[in-house]
Amino acid sequence: MTKEVVNKCYMALGIAAGDCIYRYLFRSEEPFDFYKPVFMFIVAFLILNMLSFGLKLFKRLISS
Repeated sequence: MTKEVVNKCYMALGIAAGDCIYRYLFRSEEPFDFYKPVFMFIVAFLILNMLSFGLKLFKRLISS
């Protein structure tokens, strides 16, 4: 369980870092917003956890 949460945390961190790099390289005319990648990390982490829980529940319902 802990390993899954850590993997999802790394995935969400990668998504936020990718957005941060994209904004720095391709949208350099706008001022950099520090809180946008942090918000994206939180949202991505929550969505990944909810989808994982939903898939586990769906597999359990199908197998019974």
